Amino acid sequence: MFFKKEMKETDAGTVQTALPAVDIQELPTSYVLRLDMPGVEKEAIKAHVNERVLTVSGTAPAHFKPNVTLLYDDSVATEYHREFTLADNVDIQSVDAIYEFGVLTVTLRKKQQYLPKEISVQ
Repeated sequence: MFFKKEMKETDAGTVQTALPAVDIQELPTSYVLRLDMPGVEKEAIKAHVNERVLTVSGTAPAHFKPNVTLLYDDSVATEYHREFTLADNVDIQSVDAIYEFGVLTVTLRKKQQYLPKEISVQ
């Protein structure tokens, strides 16, 4: 299953809530999260860190064209939401996010004291 989905009815119609698929990669100096959030406009994405919890959310509207008679339509609005508890070695002051082609990439840099260090032998 690509997304965990639930449907709910609102005044605006049917909305599905989805847990976006995510890939998490550890690099020597950072963690990189890639979240699939197709259909969401960049301005509709919210991401914040509060008490070591990263929260990401956004809404993709249903594909609706005014003045068009629909014979059949499966599209519904989708609300994406996911939370991550961050490790102690993450520098929450150095978080970057880029959204392109339906994928939100969040880079969480590690604190300097946790980075690998090469020791020169005398």
